[in-house]
Amino acid sequence: MAAHWLPMNDVGLRHDVQLLVDGGVVKGPLGTWPLPRYALARIADRAVPPAVLSAQEADAWRRLYQALHATQGWSGNIAASAAAGKAEPPAQLAWFDRANPQGSQVDLAAGYSGDRFAFRASGQWVEEPVDGETLRADGSFAAVRLGNWLASAGLMTRWWGPGWSGSPIMGNAARPVPGVAVQRADPRPFDVPILKWLGPWTFQAIAGQLESERMRPRANLIAARAVIQPIPRLEIGASRAALWGGPGSPRTPTTFWDVLTGNTNEPDRDVSANQLAGFDARLSFPGHSIPWAAYAHMIGEDEAGMLPSNYFGLLGLESWGRSASGGGYRAFVEYSETTSRFYENRARLNVVYESNSYRTGYRYKDRPIGHPTDGDSRLLTLGWMFTSPAQRRWTALLRLGDLNRSDNPDFRAPWGGNRIANRRTYLVDVEAERGRPLWGGEATVSAGVAWLDKNGRSGNDIEPRVLLGYRRGIGGGEHSPYPEENRPRP
Repeated sequence: MAAHWLPMNDVGLRHDVQLLVDGGVVKGPLGTWPLPRYALARIADRAVPPAVLSAQEADAWRRLYQALHATQGWSGNIAASAAAGKAEPPAQLAWFDRANPQGSQVDLAAGYSGDRFAFRASGQWVEEPVDGETLRADGSFAAVRLGNWLASAGLMTRWWGPGWSGSPIMGNAARPVPGVAVQRADPRPFDVPILKWLGPWTFQAIAGQLESERMRPRANLIAARAVIQPIPRLEIGASRAALWGGPGSPRTPTTFWDVLTGNTNEPDRDVSANQLAGFDARLSFPGHSIPWAAYAHMIGEDEAGMLPSNYFGLLGLESWGRSASGGGYRAFVEYSETTSRFYENRARLNVVYESNSYRTGYRYKDRPIGHPTDGDSRLLTLGWMFTSPAQRRWTALLRLGDLNRSDNPDFRAPWGGNRIANRRTYLVDVEAERGRPLWGGEATVSAGVAWLDKNGRSGNDIEPRVLLGYRRGIGGGEHSPYPEENRPRP
């Protein structure tokens, strides 16, 4: 539960939000997470959806209404998962619905959400974690609303961009970086006439510090993202992130200004920095007999003048609809490439997420801050999700990957290099999950199997896995997806 924000890593909630945005029921670019609940104030104020909505839109409205009220006042949640088999990368990669997969864990959280202040205290126990930290406080934060802005400090997971399998610049493969952030609460348009053409817009900026156990300890991370909706059903975003500072690099207002303005490549500047920046867009066509949307997210590793260059990123198509039984579904196909200039014959290896100044790279605790495949990788993902009228949920994924294509023996940890696959690895992964209401919460069972081929060096590995999970909210508003008077009849 996320107080001022909708809960993260929930494909069902994201599907509902996107469905209402594409249908014009909700206005604004709402593809940047965490998503402020104030952007959905119209839904929060009305339990019964307008009669003009389609049946699928009305169902989404009801589910979002319940999610928005589940964290008002004092509330908490408990979540637990038990894993058997290989339940971490590369056999299992992160995606929007599953952050930083590491097998069995228990999560307890409690917090308060008022109109102005919110906080959340969260604790996890993780069995055999990659970074050795069994006890954690990921997801904890304190926040305050100041006018139309949210200011927060803590450890919050973020997802920037339209992708489902990953984000090239800010995803959930790594644990959340501790830091401070500001974010626009309601994406309403500018009041200034000359800027109204931008339409609804949102902005988010963060500043954090990375871990000590890296080649340059305690490097600073700053990042910002702005998204506009100039016409209905079109979202255009721009994102930027930079590593800077750390031992041996000055951290003065002048050097900080150089980082903000991108003036870090000049020979007369005593500044160490590594920057990523780029653009994304999503255009939907909900009025077709088969509604669909296309999206792209491209990030540059270098700059040419004032603009990014040497791009990598992802492309995707998605479709959604309502089944004959009354359930809602969404399907997507997404291709990602984390090799610089992958669209040319002269693609550059050992560049994406790497840096001469920051040899540990664009990573936090041995996991990529950007795309979950890390650098020099290709991934094709086919995804499908379905929610029945009785709130039973199914998801299925097929992933085909070519990870760590550089396979450079001189470019490995701790001197950089892909952290997900230490050698070039071919991946075929199939996963299915079912969730259903149980004891006031949701129980899930997930099964998957991965086929791994490390470029013929160690033969083929078959890695099966099973994951059992349960989560439940405590306190807050009602927890049924439907108010009693609006429950669907058999």
